[in-house]
Amino acid sequence: MRRSHLAGRPLPTYGHPSKAPQSNNGTGACRVGGRETVSRKRYVARGVPGGYRIWDNRGRRWWGDLYELCPDDLLAELNGQTDQARITALLKRYRAQKR
Repeated sequence: MRRSHLAGRPLPTYGHPSKAPQSNNGTGACRVGGRETVSRKRYVARGVPGGYRIWDNRGRRWWGDLYELCPDDLLAELNGQTDQARITALLKRYRAQKR
């Protein structure tokens, strides 16, 4: 009779508190099973001919206009606090840069 490769070992316990994902001080990284993973952002900047566009990972479509420079602070606001007044101010600033 064949022996199991788990013979003599305790069965794995799924859902054990020590296996739960652990936060990494707000950096967006998380430890799962000994590996560090990075959370997937909803909005990311992608390089396109002529500049950058913002891609919405959840909606799977482009968001906003074409930007000549990478809109880092706009992305940070979209993925973070999402304050509508700040997003509107940032959009106006980037539109003014295009002119």
